[in-house]
Amino acid sequence: MNAGLFRAGFDALPFEIALVDTAGTIVYANETWVEFGDANGNTHDTCWVGENYLRVCRRADDSTATLVADGIEALLAGTRTHFQLEYPCHSPDEYRWFHLEATSLTHDGERYALLAHVDITARKQAELQRDTQIEQLKTIVTVLSHDIRNPLGVIQGYAAKLETAEADSDAVEAIQESADRIADMIESILEFARTQSLNDVSRVTVADVARESWAQTATVEASLTIDSSGSV
Repeated sequence: MNAGLFRAGFDALPFEIALVDTAGTIVYANETWVEFGDANGNTHDTCWVGENYLRVCRRADDSTATLVADGIEALLAGTRTHFQLEYPCHSPDEYRWFHLEATSLTHDGERYALLAHVDITARKQAELQRDTQIEQLKTIVTVLSHDIRNPLGVIQGYAAKLETAEADSDAVEAIQESADRIADMIESILEFARTQSLNDVSRVTVADVARESWAQTATVEASLTIDSSGSV
């Protein structure tokens, strides 16, 4: 295989590729690197080929750029064989994140660093959306912990008093069972919020769920008929 074929292969990749020599100078950049540079105000006629990438990183006076320079220098020095880093690279029009994969290689006795910058914006946006949902869930949990638990404690307290008074025992039992059921639901939701996972999940029949729900409902003289034998 000739060098042109390898170059064409790198040009076809959907992420930016650059090859840096032992001095830190870019000796090759693929087509995606060129296109990214053009789209982001690149002023280098050679699209950074011939530019010292390490020097550019050091001049940036940025913590991320410093980490990149440190990692590449370690590759070129032979103290590391692989380096990776996720970093933000926002533009005036959009938020963007990239993942840098860098590895060392040797050719004709010279050490090089191969860099690949992969756009991970979609993944990071999904993570941010998930984090927002988690925060919303925490807010719901706070409501459940305070705004529902407090009146629930009052209900349970009065139900306990009614047990010692002359009251309809069935009504007292129904109150207590309903309150206990709400308390159990709150605990399940709190546990899910803490662990983001469901514990003790098991298959139940539709009939059993229907009967349990019916028992917690003021049905007056209505009756329940179950035709389904399915389960979930």
